[in-house]
Amino acid sequence: MKKITVIKIEGDPYCAQIRDILDKLTFEYSKVEVEVVDARIQPESVEQFKGKYRHVPSIFMDGQKLYESHPGESFEDCLAGFRKAFKTAS
Repeated sequence: MKKITVIKIEGDPYCAQIRDILDKLTFEYSKVEVEVVDARIQPESVEQFKGKYRHVPSIFMDGQKLYESHPGESFEDCLAGFRKAFKTAS
């Protein structure tokens, strides 16, 4: 089973949309272990990713970035990025 780390920040508008995405994809890709980390609340948990991302949400697996949101990105683009990351991890 592969593990992915989703980095988010509570209150961020892009991160607000990922709850539904995570619910859907963790059901579809049940063999993918998901760790969700809030960069502000758990800064020590994202230290290993420092300098590897600029925007949240971001997804990493084995230290490699699989997805990073971009300003102005639509919900559909975010979903597609998450889906691709989950598919890679499965």
